[in-house]
Amino acid sequence: MGKEKPKETVVARPDEFYRKPPEYGRLEGFLKFLYNPDDKSFLGRTCESWAKIFIFYVIFYACLTAFWSLMLYIVLQTLPENSPTFLTASSIIGDNPGLGFRPRPPDEQVDSTLVMFSKGREEGYTYWVSAMDEYLKAYDVGDGHDENSVNCSFNNPPKEGKVCRFPLSELGSECTKEEKYGYSIGKPCIVIKLNKIFGWKPEPYTSLDQLQSDMPEALKEVIKADAEKNNGTLTPMVWMSCHGENPADKENIGPIHYYPHQGFPAYYFPYMNQAGYHTPLVALIFQQPNSGVLINIECQAWDQKIVHARQERIGSVHFELLVDQKIFGWKPEPYTSLDQLQSDMPEALKEVIKADAEKNNGTLNPMVWMSCHGENPADKENIGPIHYYPHQGFPAYYFPYMNQAGYHTPLVALIFQQPNSGVLINIECQAWDQKIVHARQERIGSVHFELLVDQKVPKF
Repeated sequence: MGKEKPKETVVARPDEFYRKPPEYGRLEGFLKFLYNPDDKSFLGRTCESWAKIFIFYVIFYACLTAFWSLMLYIVLQTLPENSPTFLTASSIIGDNPGLGFRPRPPDEQVDSTLVMFSKGREEGYTYWVSAMDEYLKAYDVGDGHDENSVNCSFNNPPKEGKVCRFPLSELGSECTKEEKYGYSIGKPCIVIKLNKIFGWKPEPYTSLDQLQSDMPEALKEVIKADAEKNNGTLTPMVWMSCHGENPADKENIGPIHYYPHQGFPAYYFPYMNQAGYHTPLVALIFQQPNSGVLINIECQAWDQKIVHARQERIGSVHFELLVDQKIFGWKPEPYTSLDQLQSDMPEALKEVIKADAEKNNGTLNPMVWMSCHGENPADKENIGPIHYYPHQGFPAYYFPYMNQAGYHTPLVALIFQQPNSGVLINIECQAWDQKIVHARQERIGSVHFELLVDQKVPKF
């Protein structure tokens, strides 16, 4: 046999390993990416490659879902079905309840706590009436859980598993849908609720000695009267007090009526997530809040253990009340002759109006005139001269107010030239035209305020 011819070894040239790929135009290159007939690839991958990556991710996400579901199942087994895991003091909420108020301002004013309305015209209070209707709707009998609620009293607390019914009739005759909750006549009804804390039980006062020293004196008198009525026994209640936060607020807030009690009966607690449970309410009826001024109001809950912190709103709630004094559609009736001036009009104002008539050849400027003076003889001596700007009254062309966009109430600036210092000066300002009447107690057609210039000399 002959010798076999040795195989030739083929050595690739180095440039074959980094051969430049063919160049394509933009459109041709894109079409090649979509489908390349040379290696039968789609979007850069062959069918086999796409199948492998699809199977990989199906298995990966199936395992991930199974693992997540298992962990969630394990966690849910550790949670109670009808109660929180952490209760009262061991929870973030704690064991010190706060208060809430209704109706709340619109959702777009989520940070606001201002209740502002105009009495006497429907457009000025419609929102607040509707918001109150919506909130109290859940308290109507027949909400699906009424079979679980029972009528309760201090001598008839609910049995286990039952909840106390809260009839809306207990909010009083003034706080009803038919009466527009008092907003139409300037006596607004605002309901206060005690925020729900699962498992929390109040610790009502059992003797007058337990009343805190910082409790308002008015509430102490109410609790003392309750003890006298019940032969020394205190009604088991979470008591409540509402008041103006600052001295000016205390003057402007007027009397408040509480319905059905000045607090929350203890038989409504604890809240255990029972079907049909409704938080007890206290209706505040503001009898005579001053209009045209912002009134800061604070309500506090009281029992043996509740503490108060104004900044954190613990054990309390804050809101503002503003009764708009603008009257929709009202038109003044200015004086047209000096014979129409009332006999009880201050002589100083009469002289001003007479001077106005002489200046205009007997024609009076159409104005709602204004006078300001000390209420008492001593105040008249101490008040000193007053300058009025721009007029001593309000020009009639600013009226009527029709809720126009951009409308601003006209103003009169009072410049007190030389008020005596160191004395409290009671001041009353009155508006005057043919039809405006004045009632000092109701502050109709007038406003009252005090002025005190401190005479203390600063220390240097």
